[in-house]
Amino acid sequence: MLLHQTATAHEFWLAPQKFSYQAGEKFYLRWQVGENFTGENWGGTKDKAVFLRAFSNNYQYNLQPFMNMNKGDSVKLDTIVYAGNYTIAYQGTNSFIETTADTFNTYLAEDGLANAMLWRKENNKDTARGKEYYQRCAKTLVRIKSTMKKSDFMKSSFIASPTGLVLDIVPLDNPYNLKQAAPMQFNIYYMNKPLRDGLVRVWHKVNGKTEIKIVQVTKGLLETTIVPNGDWMISLVKMEVLKGDPKADWQSYWGSLTWGYD
Repeated sequence: MLLHQTATAHEFWLAPQKFSYQAGEKFYLRWQVGENFTGENWGGTKDKAVFLRAFSNNYQYNLQPFMNMNKGDSVKLDTIVYAGNYTIAYQGTNSFIETTADTFNTYLAEDGLANAMLWRKENNKDTARGKEYYQRCAKTLVRIKSTMKKSDFMKSSFIASPTGLVLDIVPLDNPYNLKQAAPMQFNIYYMNKPLRDGLVRVWHKVNGKTEIKIVQVTKGLLETTIVPNGDWMISLVKMEVLKGDPKADWQSYWGSLTWGYD
């Protein structure tokens, strides 16, 4: 199901300096926050990370030691030695936010969080302020090229299983293999199990202009058409009610996946 939306959302995503590198190049990775897929450097630090890892078909690498402790700084690797396709995954710690009832209700509606809306209504809490813990679960897909044959490189796929993120968006095929617009499928996992349902934003930015579509997740599966140009992001929010917590009423997880065609 495809829906149209005019309002933008506050998103969080991993933004490498570029998505395709040559082996031996310096690699830069930033965290971005913003609206309409236009962001600024996140003001968090290394302390906010549960983990930052790079996954290939056969290995995983801990990138957390390369995170700078200064606010908003990026990860910098002086050289990338091994060619292949890499999934970089970031899991953040809990943060707290409190908003007015109207702002919180609008947020729930825009993100398709029907379970939270229904709970608030049934428990006469729809006029209560929104008190929420949230965690960020972000991924990006990058290519490291070398002199290896193109046919061999194209066979190297991204990891097609969960990476340990609480909310995990997993492509079933390599989006960099696309030659023209085609449907692609993604598995959506929550706590390592298929997400039953939900609404996902699909963002496509070309030459500074961004298009957004909203797609329904069904039994953990998302299908959408991908055009092999520009920058792409898939994002969603999962929220659960908290009981007995003295500070927050809700726990949410904000997931994103980015890739692009340099």
